[in-house]
Amino acid sequence: MKYYVYILKSFNHDWHYVGMSSNVTKRFNAHNNKKVHSTKHFAPFKLILVESFPDRTTARRREKYYKTGFGKKVWMKKVSEQKNKS
Repeated sequence: MKYYVYILKSFNHDWHYVGMSSNVTKRFNAHNNKKVHSTKHFAPFKLILVESFPDRTTARRREKYYKTGFGKKVWMKKVSEQKNKS
């Protein structure tokens, strides 16, 4: 089963959330519908990055990395490069 690491950006706050799920669409909707305890006060969100992985272990490793200081710099650079391409 594929797993995904995703990053959300709050529309109303200067706040990002890094998460992992096997169904990004369902999880994204849960975040925006304020059904996730850790994010409900920051909704609504836009999805700014999604990466797929072959298994949960690999996805979890990336999620934890993105939550570190250096990992945040890496994903912020990816998001910035995506913006510049479009």
